[in-house]
Amino acid sequence: MRKSIILLLALLSITACQRNTFHIEGIAEGFTDGDTLFLMKDLNTQIPTDTILVKEGAFELSGEADTTLLSLLYVQKNPELNTTLFLEPGTIDIVMSHEEGQSVIGGTPANIALQEANDIAITYGKKMEELTQLATTPDITQALGLNIAEQLKQLQSDMIKRIQELAERNRDNAFGQFIHSHLENDTISIP
Repeated sequence: MRKSIILLLALLSITACQRNTFHIEGIAEGFTDGDTLFLMKDLNTQIPTDTILVKEGAFELSGEADTTLLSLLYVQKNPELNTTLFLEPGTIDIVMSHEEGQSVIGGTPANIALQEANDIAITYGKKMEELTQLATTPDITQALGLNIAEQLKQLQSDMIKRIQELAERNRDNAFGQFIHSHLENDTISIP
């Protein structure tokens, strides 16, 4: 009986430890062995906390995640190649692309939602960029300019509405809480 209780306590402590750990499993597209990635856990200090080396087109990192942190993973050689992620308990999947804006995150609920928000922002961003370029053509009429301005306003409104709906569906995780806290402050920006 005593052995069973000790075994049960050991299993519970192992399980409890695993609930507060994160594991990043990453694929590094277009990178070479030895390329360095930095993980910045505290976006306020902007000091990297972890160094990760790419090996055979992949990278990984494990650690403690007592609280969920909005973090940034970036390439040492080119910090513009980066991805924002929620560092939270569980396995976080990342495809880090050597092409700007092409990285993909997932694996945990908040990161899946963050990727969906990124996809929404990219889709609407492309449409708004096309309209903005059209608005800057030299022979644009005033009527067309006003029409484009109205379309841009509507696209922005639609994008925010879709991200708000996504946040509402994710109220139980860090993504939803992050978006809702920023909406309360009248700001909404996906890093």
